[in-house]
Amino acid sequence: MVRVPELRDIDLALASYPESEWAELAGPPLLARLRDAVGLDEDELRGAVRRSLLLAAAAGDPTDALETSDARAVTALADELGSGDRRRALADAIRGDLARATGSHLPRAATVLRVLAAPQDDDPQLAWRLFCSALLAAAALEE
Repeated sequence: MVRVPELRDIDLALASYPESEWAELAGPPLLARLRDAVGLDEDELRGAVRRSLLLAAAAGDPTDALETSDARAVTALADELGSGDRRRALADAIRGDLARATGSHLPRAATVLRVLAAPQDDDPQLAWRLFCSALLAAAALEE
């Protein structure tokens, strides 16, 4: 099982990077931390991830196919697991972590979580796809 980083660890790691890179670097680990809050059934998740990893492998290099939130394997997983309840649970969990980061004086993690919590006018499903991308990346590491 992949170790889930603490908010403090993520915040400290971001100190070494320019702010323009924070969301890209910290988005996946911040979202991966929220897996349990979304209410995914382990068997359903395992099957959906397996199908998405096979889709990524069929596209060539599986790691290349997982690197963006709009990769075919990621969007397939997002579509398969997506529901209004799960998206709302993710949004609630992001806001909860934002409150924890703010209350714990973790400004870099809070900045990234604020971006993830804000609805994107041009892409309202971005946080959900990034979450699914984090799930796929974690599963690929476990393989």
